[in-house]
Amino acid sequence: MASARHVIWNNEKIGPSPARRTVIFKYPEVEKVLLSFSIDLAVGGSSRSYLDPSKPITVNGKLLRLPDLQSDPTSLRVVEKSDIDITPLVASSALGVENVFEVNYILGDRSLLKRQAGNLSLTLSIITPERKMVRFCFFCGAPNGLGAKQCVRCGKLLEVGGMQTTVCTKCGETIPLRSDVRFCDKCGTLQETATPEPGRTKSCKNCGAAIDADAVFCSKCGTPQ
Repeated sequence: MASARHVIWNNEKIGPSPARRTVIFKYPEVEKVLLSFSIDLAVGGSSRSYLDPSKPITVNGKLLRLPDLQSDPTSLRVVEKSDIDITPLVASSALGVENVFEVNYILGDRSLLKRQAGNLSLTLSIITPERKMVRFCFFCGAPNGLGAKQCVRCGKLLEVGGMQTTVCTKCGETIPLRSDVRFCDKCGTLQETATPEPGRTKSCKNCGAAIDADAVFCSKCGTPQ
């Protein structure tokens, strides 16, 4: 497994409730997302400010229930939690998806008059599956090891010559422009060589070429759509 760390708040000053930030996740697959945070509402000098026990944290509008959270306001002025699994609450894709995080707290009278209500830290540990590096055959689409010279399925050479190139309609990888090249060797997507069905096309934003309605890249000029 591979992991990455996102710091959303890094012991930062917070003002009026809620503290809100948006994070974009660009991961094709996510196995687990763990949240760790700490909030100090005593630093503002008010004994009446505390973490909202009814909705302390929301992720994309969904309530995150914190384990062993006390209901007594005096115990909610300084709160620290680690490694809370929020995987079902987040969204991710290879193209990027916005995720909105909110931390809610109740402010005392003195804190309402100040710019700083307290300090907040919140980090995410993103655990993704270990991706096996493969290279797909241009001709039949079978997965092969990166060092393979011939396809394990059709036996054709994986090194393809040719001066002209095009781009994969899904991932944008440069591939040879040949009538027998049917698949992208990076993502394995079948490249449509036939004319797209009527009603299933769109025009490239850059060159105006007719491309499939689901294409992420133009097969003629390579511009992202």
